[in-house]
Amino acid sequence: MNNNVTKYIIASFLLIGIVFHASSQLSMFNKIDTFKGFYPKLVPLDRGFLLFNSPQWVSDTTKFRLSKFNECGDLDWTNDYSTKSKSGMSKPDVLKVNNDMYLLLKYPETIVVDHYLTLVKLNLNGDISWSKTFNTKDNDIYTHYSNILFNRNKDVIYLITADKNNNTLIISLDTDGNILYSKKILGISHRSSVVDTDGNLVIFSDRTSYAKVHLDEEIIDTLMWAKEIDGRYFANVNDPLVADENNFSNIITAVVDTIFKKDTVNTDPLVKLDTAIFRLIKIDTDGNVIGTTDGFTATDYKDHPAFLKVVEGTQVGVFPIFFMVHDKVFFFDSNLNKFLDPKIYKFAKDSFELRTPSMEVCMDVSLVMSGFCYKRLDSIHIDMDSPYLFVSKTQPSDKGFKLESEEPVCLEDSTSAEFIPLSVMLVKDTIYSLDTVEIKVEDIDLTRKVITGFNEEKCGKVNMTEKNDTVTLCPGTYYPFSVPGLKGATYEWSTGEKNVTSIVVNKKGTYTATVTLCDTVKVSTFVYQYEPEAENCFEVYYPNAFFPTGRTDSLNAIFKVFQKEPFTYDEFNMKIFDRWGEKVFETSDPDEGWDGTFRGKDMPPGVYLYNVTWKVVKDGQNFSPKKPKTGQVILLR
Repeated sequence: MNNNVTKYIIASFLLIGIVFHASSQLSMFNKIDTFKGFYPKLVPLDRGFLLFNSPQWVSDTTKFRLSKFNECGDLDWTNDYSTKSKSGMSKPDVLKVNNDMYLLLKYPETIVVDHYLTLVKLNLNGDISWSKTFNTKDNDIYTHYSNILFNRNKDVIYLITADKNNNTLIISLDTDGNILYSKKILGISHRSSVVDTDGNLVIFSDRTSYAKVHLDEEIIDTLMWAKEIDGRYFANVNDPLVADENNFSNIITAVVDTIFKKDTVNTDPLVKLDTAIFRLIKIDTDGNVIGTTDGFTATDYKDHPAFLKVVEGTQVGVFPIFFMVHDKVFFFDSNLNKFLDPKIYKFAKDSFELRTPSMEVCMDVSLVMSGFCYKRLDSIHIDMDSPYLFVSKTQPSDKGFKLESEEPVCLEDSTSAEFIPLSVMLVKDTIYSLDTVEIKVEDIDLTRKVITGFNEEKCGKVNMTEKNDTVTLCPGTYYPFSVPGLKGATYEWSTGEKNVTSIVVNKKGTYTATVTLCDTVKVSTFVYQYEPEAENCFEVYYPNAFFPTGRTDSLNAIFKVFQKEPFTYDEFNMKIFDRWGEKVFETSDPDEGWDGTFRGKDMPPGVYLYNVTWKVVKDGQNFSPKKPKTGQVILLR
């Protein structure tokens, strides 16, 4: 059978059980040019995502913004929240627990005032459940590197921060914001932390130390170990990762090996020109370094937090890791092997500057990024009053994660990166101690205001590749036609089926699938045509000899046409001739065969000639051999 199928080629690869599809996925870019703010934080949802950011800071007011985007990147709603508390705003921390969110608000590093932490609980519709502030009795809390974690086995929230004396504060709370216990680790200043698979807390300092704390139910009771890495600094990673591998709770985080600073003259002090060499490290449950990556460079590392992300639900076994520093994204697996070349996502260098980006990974293995882009006034200064917010969603492709855009100032894709191999790190034990600390909690009034009137522009597009297949088959053969499944898309086939990605057909014709996603419509066309050669579809065979005498129970007792697969003839004719050309048998019944007689007498053994013609009609089309089938058969006696 000649099966001429135009195959749909998808550039994809398989990594640790996750298939990364290249085409037919959502790729969009939105910019909102009246949406001012700082420090965005993305929260992926089943459909779309939430964006948290601080639109401004006023000395006696906490103000932040929460916006809901649908899966197409359209802005559904925006709320502003404000309170008279002196909590200010800095890099936010957002914890999503089922249908609730906990927002941890904190001061920027440059503001020298009493430092508070404000914790706000909201649902995914933006409704406020409660809001509270936290501080120590002596007001020595230092909030810049604060973190909020959740132990799902115990329904306990952990708020981790530092004080002004470089100690770490650990506060455990219930889901109503009530303090259960609080402890202080003397001598280690918190930068980032994570709860491992055993329910213990691993803390990384702002320098070279890291420690593990045992959490007994709600009680913080034991410092299990503390260690130090010589000559490295832990990077400003928002969340280290837990790598649950073969029942061992390993931790993956980032360190800075080397820092370069360019000499500058008469340069704006707010412009940082530091460049660092980063690497990822993996530590085991005892704090030993058991794996590292090669080094790679990243600029402005002091100004921009790093994002170390995985696909939610894939933290068991070997899984992909996405590491972002400023505008550069690296791709590793949890064995610290690079599986894709690094990419740089940036705005046009001459006109805009990207500030405070944020990244998340969705369940469909797409990168969702957000940040603020400011117009450049000159080579050093930017216009702080003219930012616009960007929200982008990308999909893996054969060229890596790429954002398609028609807007010249939107993100570009690049494969440039530098990998620098560095020496192995040394680890040594360090001794710290736990102490108690008293925390004060105050309820605060938080108001919500619905904001409208933003000027939203889509300068990206939905990247759906049309699929066109033509298949040539025998009549009645069943064949499936399908289009890629897109989350949030609607489907309608020309056969009437709706909201299915595939159909099975057995008749010739043209079939279409209309796929609609984010106001983009693509029509895929499929053609089912019949195999033109009848002999390839309606296969028959002819015996080369038969032996009628005394063999009436045998198939070889008569000469007839046999079918390999049953089918019904619409027309049939078979004629038998002797060697002198006299017709000795003719029938129009395909089930009737020649028994070797003519006019009631047995014909002598020898060679006889046959001539067979037939026709089959399917779906109004005639199928028959191009010329009559002729051949020889031997009569035996």
